[in-house]
Amino acid sequence: MKVESKIKPDSLAVEKQGSKANVSMAYNIEKAEKEREGETEQVYQFERIVFELPYRRNLKESIENNFKTYAEFGKQLMEEKAEKERQRKETQSLIQNYNQVVVNREQGVELSEREINEIEQGQEITELEIQLVEVLNNG
Repeated sequence: MKVESKIKPDSLAVEKQGSKANVSMAYNIEKAEKEREGETEQVYQFERIVFELPYRRNLKESIENNFKTYAEFGKQLMEEKAEKERQRKETQSLIQNYNQVVVNREQGVELSEREINEIEQGQEITELEIQLVEVLNNG
């Protein structure tokens, strides 16, 4: 992933986290000048890959000796992680949409039942009015 920083990045950082290692790799590091608020500042633009591996002794040296291979592997891991996150969000959205459909359906049934009750009450009122008219006409 292309990033930018005012500080020149280390090409490799390996941080042990229990039985795992957080690996950060930077490459294609280029110095550039950027205009911000009327001032020119120097920045570094580079590709950054961040991923996790099982920790082992000499991991940093292994990555240094096989930098390109690990970079490709890290890219693949990042892409897979991004795809899983996209799928998770899409699944969550589908679940929310389904739940909303269920709620709408339930509300539609409730509304239909209310409308039926109102129609039945209207019919009862009409029947009572007819009975009242008949009583008044016969009385």
